[in-house]
Amino acid sequence: MSTLGNIDIPSVPPSQEAKSEQIHEERPPNSNLMPEVIRDALDIARKNSLKNLSSVVDLPKSLGERVCQGRFADIYSSSVKVKGRAVAIKLFRPTVEGSELNTSWIFAKELYVTSGLRHPNVWRPLGYVCGENSLYSIVSEQMNRGTLRMCMADFKFSNHMEELFDVSLGIAKGLYHIHENNIAHGLVRSANILVSPSGEALLANFESSTVKEPSWINNLNKTEDYRHFTRWLPIEYYQVEESEIFRPNQKSDVWAFGMTILELLTGRVPYAYMVNDGAVMKAILKRYLPVEEKPNYIGNDAELKSDIWLLCRKCWKRNPKKRPSMRDILQELIRMKYRHGVGLTVSSVRRISGAELSSTQ
Repeated sequence: MSTLGNIDIPSVPPSQEAKSEQIHEERPPNSNLMPEVIRDALDIARKNSLKNLSSVVDLPKSLGERVCQGRFADIYSSSVKVKGRAVAIKLFRPTVEGSELNTSWIFAKELYVTSGLRHPNVWRPLGYVCGENSLYSIVSEQMNRGTLRMCMADFKFSNHMEELFDVSLGIAKGLYHIHENNIAHGLVRSANILVSPSGEALLANFESSTVKEPSWINNLNKTEDYRHFTRWLPIEYYQVEESEIFRPNQKSDVWAFGMTILELLTGRVPYAYMVNDGAVMKAILKRYLPVEEKPNYIGNDAELKSDIWLLCRKCWKRNPKKRPSMRDILQELIRMKYRHGVGLTVSSVRRISGAELSSTQ
């Protein structure tokens, strides 16, 4: 058990989910021919109670409508149910245009990283599929509400500060949890945060993550892999020499966390007043704020919004060492909750007790 401020943080026990009689553990096809890193990832996944769902999910027959398209993989809905839950299937492409990287390694990386994480604000797979013809996929519970970015128009956070604050707190708790496990997410932004049926924010998409070990995980991504995400990248990304490789870390996560909370405050992406990514890069190097004008909040929530804005500013310190840790940020958000009385009903006080702040050291 650890403590956060004066609050005890009990460790989160592994999920005690009932085993489905339909799921039969299988070794992946031709496992002796797989790269060692993939075999290692599958071994770690099994040790962390993730199952090979090849007996339940038949690729590509089980794929429904494509609901999201990414660089390395596409996400599909499915009529298949695992343990009574509708699932989504993240199918990794065999190859990616313009990249020499075999995406099966990205599959192995995401499976390796996420299988050991257990937290209410971190996405976790239900299992995986290793099909014939290099069809690798990760199976998870279907999130019909989609990503945080997709939900913003419906939530209208700028007018409902309790929802904004709860989501911000959830993201902070999820990031704190993975940082305590020596993992950096690598690309925190609203499009990489899922929203559960109950409205909880879930950190997802760990394709860009870095870990303390094993080292092969950190060697998959190159500096240019991040160029499409200019608005969330820290200033140090733009200061990397051509001969060097940018490696996301916990301090770059903190920068991106600030930009993500800004998305919630404004309903717009950072530097929305700039269309060209090149202009955004120059703006970051010149220390321009990610909003056109410094906010001047008025109304009932003005003080709370101002406090959140100031917290975001701390996340954007040019010197990474001067940025707060996620532990610092989480403590500050908890203080804000009490200081401003955000949602402090009897039930919400119960929610912010130890169970809500659970983290595994």
